[in-house]
Amino acid sequence: MAAKNTGEADVALKKRCKNVLGRKLKNLAGAKMEGIYGLTDIELAAFRIYCGTWPEMAAHIGYQGVGGNLNTYWTQRGIKGKAACYKLLEEDVPAFDMSINTRRTKPEKPDPETGLEGSLAGPLHRLLKQRNRHYTLEQLSTRFDRSVATIRKSLEQIKEAGFVVHVDKGGDNASASILTTATAVISDYDLPGHNLSTVRFGAISDTHLENLSCARAELEWTYDWFLEKGVTAVLHSGDLSDGPGNKGYPGHDLEVQPGLQLQWECAKYIIDEYPRREGMKTYFIESSKSHAGWCFARTGFSMGDAVTRGFVYPSLGPVGEERLWVPGREDMVYLGADEENVWVGPEYRTKISLLHPDGGSSYAVSYQVQKWAESLEGGTKPHLALIGHYHKSNYFTPRNIHVICPGTLCWQTPFMRRKRLSAGVAAWMVEMDVADDGTIHELRPIPHAFYPPERKKTVRLDLPTT
Repeated sequence: MAAKNTGEADVALKKRCKNVLGRKLKNLAGAKMEGIYGLTDIELAAFRIYCGTWPEMAAHIGYQGVGGNLNTYWTQRGIKGKAACYKLLEEDVPAFDMSINTRRTKPEKPDPETGLEGSLAGPLHRLLKQRNRHYTLEQLSTRFDRSVATIRKSLEQIKEAGFVVHVDKGGDNASASILTTATAVISDYDLPGHNLSTVRFGAISDTHLENLSCARAELEWTYDWFLEKGVTAVLHSGDLSDGPGNKGYPGHDLEVQPGLQLQWECAKYIIDEYPRREGMKTYFIESSKSHAGWCFARTGFSMGDAVTRGFVYPSLGPVGEERLWVPGREDMVYLGADEENVWVGPEYRTKISLLHPDGGSSYAVSYQVQKWAESLEGGTKPHLALIGHYHKSNYFTPRNIHVICPGTLCWQTPFMRRKRLSAGVAAWMVEMDVADDGTIHELRPIPHAFYPPERKKTVRLDLPTT
């Protein structure tokens, strides 16, 4: 019998379906739903093509229910649509079968949380980000029914989108994961060109670039000052970014600039807007617990990595959602999260620690830093520490460690005002004479403090008067 709305089926094709079913075709007559439960996937496909429509199939097996129940059973068995039946039979979809929906399907919408699209990258990211889970590539291949090569390609796609993807060496048995917590290993970095007896660099922290209270004019002035003084390296102690507006504390979305609610919007803004000066590089860390760390802890997206390496940016274009490659900044070097070491001086023996700690401030400006110095074990002390997070500008020497808190380049925000936290808006230029063994003979910290501009008085005119 001809399939309804499909035209007369090809005789050879129907004959092949009949041969696949064999005696089962006759046994299916009047067998109801119980008759199809024992069919293999290929036999189910052959029965579907042989009958042509769900009503014809229901009539053949004597089933009085709704045809949609039959469709549900085929779907549960993993045979989604008539085209899948042709595929199982290794047959091309014939031109006469107009019941096949040939319209182009709409592309999957990117995940609003990550911007990842596709049927594999999104689910793969969701699986791996859960508490830093580790799976071998072979396990992922089995789980998603994709080749190891396809899994590797999707991991690269996730990495290009700005997420911290880690794949161990070991072929198909390599372990893959997405990091959402800072690594426990503190790395070391030799600052290029600073292996001299006299070292000069700039020190800043907590610029919170996207925040409406960011001291943008003062930040630009600071880089001009550094350039005038011959500074070629700026050490930044964290919170360069204020983080996406849709993360963080209640009301944070109102404190950042409009259009910077998502992590990739913030990363692109930093790449476009952070100060550039010829011959000068900025070496920075980030916090894994606050601001840029909010999206890192939730999704594994690293703002610092994205700014330095570049990333894929999902953007709404004339043809819908587009994925654009945003090149990173060669003059901005991301060192890592929370705490990293930079080495300078002869043979790079002088240790500078960049630190962005956790926790709040205290009643005394120096208290938290003093407790940090007391906690260091012997042999692990740096010669100089640049400590951010507290938004305080000062210099002192607990346990013979030169400590500079560079302050902030962001005016007091509404959040800080509610928490009764002041903002020490400042930038520092540091000069030091260093011995061959790494010891700092003389350190000349040069602070430059900024003071808030005079605010205009605003008068409420809508209040009742007596």
